[in-house]
Amino acid sequence: FYVIEIPKNSEVKLSLRSSHRTVQQITLLQITENWYNCEPSTQNPYISGHDYFIYDNVNQCFVEGTYSIQKGYYIVAITHSTFQTSLGCDLVEYQMTIENLGSYNPGGSCNFAHEITPKPTFAESQIPANLSDGELSNEMGCLQGSNEQRSMWFKFTATHENMFVMARRNGTTTLNAAIAVYDDCLGEPIFCQDAYAGGVNEVVIINNTIIGHEYYFRVYHNGQGSLNNGNIFASVAHVPTTTLIPSDCGRTGLLASSVIRSAWPVNQFLLSNWMYKFQETSPPYNVYEVLSPNGTNPNFRMSWFPQVQAGKTYIVWVRPKMYQGPTWADYGAPCMISMAPAASGMIANDGDNTINRSNTSGLGQGSIILDVWPNPAQDEVTLRFNANEGDDFADISIVDVSGKQVDHIYRTFEGGDIQTLKYTTEKLMTGIYLIQVRTSTGSTVAKLAVSH
Repeated sequence: FYVIEIPKNSEVKLSLRSSHRTVQQITLLQITENWYNCEPSTQNPYISGHDYFIYDNVNQCFVEGTYSIQKGYYIVAITHSTFQTSLGCDLVEYQMTIENLGSYNPGGSCNFAHEITPKPTFAESQIPANLSDGELSNEMGCLQGSNEQRSMWFKFTATHENMFVMARRNGTTTLNAAIAVYDDCLGEPIFCQDAYAGGVNEVVIINNTIIGHEYYFRVYHNGQGSLNNGNIFASVAHVPTTTLIPSDCGRTGLLASSVIRSAWPVNQFLLSNWMYKFQETSPPYNVYEVLSPNGTNPNFRMSWFPQVQAGKTYIVWVRPKMYQGPTWADYGAPCMISMAPAASGMIANDGDNTINRSNTSGLGQGSIILDVWPNPAQDEVTLRFNANEGDDFADISIVDVSGKQVDHIYRTFEGGDIQTLKYTTEKLMTGIYLIQVRTSTGSTVAKLAVSH
């Protein structure tokens, strides 16, 4: 007998060379972590149901193979045959080596995960599945104790910074769903939740997801009894984005008493509030976020923006606060608005009631700063922005004054340096556009004039 430790779920290569007998069978028997403290007469360290029959009736001097083994402690039990010196088994003792070839995820079934396309509602994205078709996880669930059950795997690509994963029963079932979320197929769980009693939808909120990154999650029954019906629905949603209504996009001559309005998101599930963000289009390019005092009403009066100034042009974004949490949506497409000159009754203002204010003039670490030149541009424009530590991608959108996206660029790089990009304007008609650059650490917008 040997006692070995597998520190994490691993692909291992096990090699065994016998002495003067041929190997008939090798079995790995999982034992408890404190096996060395067990009293043989009163305690049994063996964990039932976690046996690995590595070789059976091979009758060879040397055996070798690769296997998926879950983390834990094991007794290696070797059964051998009679003396077989004629086969060349001439070593004086057993020699066993175990080589760790890397991680594997429980059951390996994440490689066959069902893909879900995120939508603004759970109903739009849900797909049916049956846990009875899943594999035993080969490791205890993070909230499951010793009641091991079958798992079903799913995956999705994050489209927003906050994502929602849900599992719910389909029909009459004893399901008490637990959800474990992984940041890759071979990773450790980053979330594990069983917050609701059996029969109730299980919803996991995943904050600060990386847009474009692929996430995995598995669903399993966390109840003490077996499932009478394994039918489930799994779905992935995000808080829907929105923007100003079309008649307010590009609006000019606004006064302090003027009202701008957000379009309603595609659903208003648990909608509680709105956030408006304003960026100046001229130096010093200040950015302000203002929490609307109007509750669930999407109307926003310009006098609620304390720093608004006569004659200024602003880029405007809006986002709702809704869903479980509640959670803020990502900002939607930007629009431009212009305030009337001071002669029209506007009062220049500089209050201190903003939620956030940042200066984006000049390049520097700690914020995303965008330079655009030449501006106006004819055939080509150069974009230069700083990549902060931790950034590895830039999501660049070209948007016209109506809020319509006319082009999109996705670029990967290593962070902590200035990034330069040449962009041809052949897709753009003469006019004014907004260039929005978003990375994993922030975002910014610059105005571009195109003149062909």
